[in-house]
Amino acid sequence: MGINVYLTTNMGAPVAEPWLDPGGVLPRVLERAPRDSHCLQFIDPYGDTIFNRLQVSTLIAEFEALRADVLDPELHAHIGSVIAYIQMVRALVSQYVKFVGD
Repeated sequence: MGINVYLTTNMGAPVAEPWLDPGGVLPRVLERAPRDSHCLQFIDPYGDTIFNRLQVSTLIAEFEALRADVLDPELHAHIGSVIAYIQMVRALVSQYVKFVGD
């Protein structure tokens, strides 16, 4: 199973269609994340992890750095689509990015 990503309000209501990971690629991507990352290391593949709008810039920068080191075209494209989805939260006020694992 994968890790799905949602944009939500502070009350947990969705504000966009979710980014779905039915093939379970995101957990494979996160295995490559540095253990000293500020955000990526905390994404729980078995639970929920929430980042606020102030943390999104760091989260995106870490995904971009990870994508730059990935040579596999499937993983590279997958990371790019996650980044594009997360960037939508920048335009919204009081919104959150929620990663939902198994």
